[in-house]
Amino acid sequence: MNAEHSAVSPLNFLPEIRASFPPRVSIADVTLREGEQAAEVSFSKEEKLALARRLDEIGVAQIEVGWPSKVAQDREVLGLLKQEGLRARTQALAALYGDGWRTDVDAAIDSGADVVALLHATSDVRLQYSERMNREQVVEKAVEAVTYASGRGALIAFTAVDAPRTDLLFLEEIVRATVAAGADRIILPDTVGGAGPEAMHFLVKQVCSWVDVPIHVHCHNDFGLAVANALAAVRAGATIVDAAVNGLGERSGNPRLDELAVSLELLYGVESGLDLSKLTGLSQFVAEMTDLPLPFNKPLVGEYAFSHKLDLHVRRVLEHPPVFEALAPELVGNRRVIPLGRHVGPFIIRLKLHELGLTASDAQVAELVARVEERAVATKRAVSNEAFAALARDLLGDGGPKGQTDRR
Repeated sequence: MNAEHSAVSPLNFLPEIRASFPPRVSIADVTLREGEQAAEVSFSKEEKLALARRLDEIGVAQIEVGWPSKVAQDREVLGLLKQEGLRARTQALAALYGDGWRTDVDAAIDSGADVVALLHATSDVRLQYSERMNREQVVEKAVEAVTYASGRGALIAFTAVDAPRTDLLFLEEIVRATVAAGADRIILPDTVGGAGPEAMHFLVKQVCSWVDVPIHVHCHNDFGLAVANALAAVRAGATIVDAAVNGLGERSGNPRLDELAVSLELLYGVESGLDLSKLTGLSQFVAEMTDLPLPFNKPLVGEYAFSHKLDLHVRRVLEHPPVFEALAPELVGNRRVIPLGRHVGPFIIRLKLHELGLTASDAQVAELVARVEERAVATKRAVSNEAFAALARDLLGDGGPKGQTDRR
């Protein structure tokens, strides 16, 4: 646990809040599979292998690779990862749609994956308009598939696709039936991201009351609630939670790995198994791999996630960081940043001058404040350290570079 590096609200530690959370959960990363369903993302085989190694290094419990029966690259990556002997379990998917579902199941099991997830939609909207099946047919096929797959070397999970929009009585029927047939886990995907945290909590609590197997949730971020939904599911009894690096996934994506792990550990005292200090490096690694830069203010791992701009804030955070920081940036492998722009004050200017080995009078400091604000407004950007150095040396006349351009 990393509580010594945090200054979160003491209300998070109240027994009536903490008591409902488990001591530990397993985070299952879905970046290799669902991340590639994001609009602008495509991975090579080598990139998937490199990412899987980084995920294993950081302590992810499970890595979902994809569809061995449908994607040759996924089948090859699963085989190579098995040879490497990762600590993380691997998961393969098998769809139960159509008459060829046994081929999907065989391919997933033969891939050597540690966990095979058998997927079938359970919501009426999916059954009526997509699968063209009735409920009885779905239960029959799900039970047959679980029975067919069980006892062949892999853990078998039944995935009730679109679970939050499924009739609860029918969901109970198919969950109980698949567990009785041998399912080792139940996966509950909020397929279209249409559930709120309260709904996810209710759903997971209900399913936990029906069966005594691990409950695994897969949330989507369509309403910006993926992490909140995942946390609500954990509070209700889920012990396996999907996440993706940088939140990559179909449409608006999945729970962001960094935000989920840090929230679990620091806000609720739940062990995630992850080395939190490697989160920023991992996010940057994937951002470079996908050529999708992180938002500058991305929580925890963004360039300016720990930035302080006002004079008073900077003075106080340097004296005692918890005054304006809920956690230390180094906890997640990030750093504190003091940007120069509008609202800059004399304390920050003198701090930056000290870093340059320069001194200035009060009048010169006031002039630098004005010049920094003017430049920031003109460029609509923070003034880089290089540009500030040029402004300072131009004003102070120590022979520094004149008119140096901002390299930001």
